[in-house]
Amino acid sequence: GSSRFMILTGGPGTGKTTMTITAIAIMMMLSNTALEASDIALCAPTGKAAARLKEAVSDFLDDERRSSWVSPPVRKVLANVTPTTIHRLLGRSRGESTRFLYNLKSKLRQSIVAVDEASMISSQLMARLLEAVPDTSRLLIVGDPGQLESVEAGSVLDQLVKGSLAEQSSKSPRGVAVFTLKKVWRTGKGSAIPPLAEAIREQKDSKVMEWLAKREAGVEWIDVEDPSVHPGDVAGDVVEVLRRVMELARVESDESAHTEALELASSAKVLCGPHEGGRGVRFWNEWIAGQLGLSANDRVSPGRLVLVGQNSPRVGLSNGDIGLVVATSQGPQVAFPATGGSTLRYLPLSSLPPVQTCFAMTVHKSQGSEFDK
Repeated sequence: GSSRFMILTGGPGTGKTTMTITAIAIMMMLSNTALEASDIALCAPTGKAAARLKEAVSDFLDDERRSSWVSPPVRKVLANVTPTTIHRLLGRSRGESTRFLYNLKSKLRQSIVAVDEASMISSQLMARLLEAVPDTSRLLIVGDPGQLESVEAGSVLDQLVKGSLAEQSSKSPRGVAVFTLKKVWRTGKGSAIPPLAEAIREQKDSKVMEWLAKREAGVEWIDVEDPSVHPGDVAGDVVEVLRRVMELARVESDESAHTEALELASSAKVLCGPHEGGRGVRFWNEWIAGQLGLSANDRVSPGRLVLVGQNSPRVGLSNGDIGLVVATSQGPQVAFPATGGSTLRYLPLSSLPPVQTCFAMTVHKSQGSEFDK
């Protein structure tokens, strides 16, 4: 449409990222001038989300079914776009956290700016970004307003959507186009997960209990006061997967075994609300470690999954990245999935930023992941 500002929303698995890349390709093909990779900014609030965007662009271009219509010149440009964090896009100004190189006076140069995972962005950062986007650019903001909000102040995405929908109904000429994706592609046909999620979002208690009690496709409900009293029922399946992960991680310097181990490890996870208590990350990490024959303070045994706790540009790791301790001829190292390339990255334990064991993780930290179980 004619609107230069678009908002794309939808729940998990509705195809927001695919639609974002599709929209950028369409904008490029409709552009009067040939665009270069430097004319397109694809950004997200965290390094992990930016890395996932890079993977999503590669997957999109590799999938003939989804991208056969994209013209060869546009394909070439898209392949060269490097997604980045918002902070890196705006350019930190001399070590200050709130001042940026690009701002109200010195605007960004990109003609298309797309922002993913917008629910995680604080009011302050969103304000700085919007100030820096030129009036002539096309801006696309993407996210799930029902997702967890930014840790800092503001639920910007939710407010933007509500405000824009109110404007749409009042026939305001300013026109922000809001599109909402509703069909969930991630779960199989007949899965009880989407209706259960909707009932929770709408806070319909009796409906939630109804869907849980049905124990229908995709949902298994263990109705206990304290899940830590029945750990095998809750996480026995995950332990089985992790035993196989451990076997593969112990194969010395075998990259294909380590790749398979990482893929398996990312298919099953125990997700918790809190850190402490019988429903907390600490309990489940310790219980699973015990089942695998690892002691709680063991840092070097192959099979241990680790979660990176802070960004470390020096070694190219972001807060939220997950690695696996594996056996190599140089002793235990941590293997991380490759981004873009096909080979794993191996890093010595001494070069890592702070990490924690990650057989279980909080729902918050898991945002944007996909697990089979």
